[in-house]
Amino acid sequence: MTRTAAPAALAEVAEALAAALGAGIISTAPDRLDAYVADTYWPALHAAAAGAPIARPDIVVRPETEEQVAEIVAVADRHRTPVTAWGGGSGTQGGCLPTRGGIVVDLRALDAVLAVKAALDPNGILNPGKMGL
Repeated sequence: MTRTAAPAALAEVAEALAAALGAGIISTAPDRLDAYVADTYWPALHAAAAGAPIARPDIVVRPETEEQVAEIVAVADRHRTPVTAWGGGSGTQGGCLPTRGGIVVDLRALDAVLAVKAALDPNGILNPGKMGL
């Protein structure tokens, strides 16, 4: 895994996120970061089980509003820090894995059903944290 920022720079990013959003939705705790090293992608699960994950975030943020997501992206842009979206970790190909470190934006709190087309129609418009209807 290739890191994109030095620890000191990442500390600045965490401080900027806390200043913009409040510290309550931000974590750099190792046990919290470890929850984002694998989705259901078997190579990631195998690597994590062997103690050598192929991806690990430096910061996890769990926004509760779309405005907070926008602020996270703005802070990341100012600090040139990669951002990876985590909708639930149910993917099978590793798309939500932060292979360059940086920020994982855990979108599970954004779980509203925005629209359902019809009672018998299984299609709907969901926030990214919603796992099915």
